[in-house]
Amino acid sequence: MEKKRSVFPIRGKRGFELSHYIFFTAIEYVFAAIILISSLYFITQSASSTLFEKNFLVRDTALLVNVISSAPGDVNYYYGEQSGKISLSVVGPTFLAKDAPQDRILVSYPYFKENSLPIAAFSEMPLPITLVKEKTLTISSPSPSSGKRT
Repeated sequence: MEKKRSVFPIRGKRGFELSHYIFFTAIEYVFAAIILISSLYFITQSASSTLFEKNFLVRDTALLVNVISSAPGDVNYYYGEQSGKISLSVVGPTFLAKDAPQDRILVSYPYFKENSLPIAAFSEMPLPITLVKEKTLTISSPSPSSGKRT
């Protein structure tokens, strides 16, 4: 009596059926494709929304204010980030960013508020901005005639 030879490496094992092997392998590929497609869709949606950009601008500006506040002497800094339609504002010890006046998704981030260096409050200022530290920290929009200063 001659044994049948199999093409697969699992020969002579009891309970092995080719249909189960193909079925579970196909299910693994389907799950992998679903995960890949859904993660690509999520990344595409996240990149097209302005939430990431607002979060970056608020955190970057708050950290920049912290650095300027702790620097000795007077500082005049031009922050030339082009953000399109996103505007910044200061409310208490936090920075806020929003797209439009009726924007419901506000992104906020606190900054270190030192009592000896108050920040002059402003609301809805478009970028780029100029930060000037003398006795107080003033944040303003640069005039078109003024040059970039770093």
